[in-house]
Amino acid sequence: MTEPNRQSGENEERIIEIEIERLRPFKEHPFQVKDRMSLSIKNQWFDDKNRAYIYFSIEDIMELLNCGRNKAIKSMRELDDETGIGLIEKRRQGFGKVNVIYAT
Repeated sequence: MTEPNRQSGENEERIIEIEIERLRPFKEHPFQVKDRMSLSIKNQWFDDKNRAYIYFSIEDIMELLNCGRNKAIKSMRELDDETGIGLIEKRRQGFGKVNVIYAT
């Protein structure tokens, strides 16, 4: 692990280079969504348009992000293709059912 030489003030961002070999998965990593998508593909979870999808409940998001319900809902809205930056597409399945989520 190396740290570039630079003068740092109190409010400056610090950059640290880490060798790729030292990186490893951890429980609450945001890329678990990608892992779920890979598993969906492996299990052949495709819709009628041949798009892979995942089931991801608000409770799953709360656990993943270690946050409350409101924050989980807000986070999903920020990613949504209708209300946010368009990284995911949500499809409602009905009252009390988990949404289907597509990565866009």
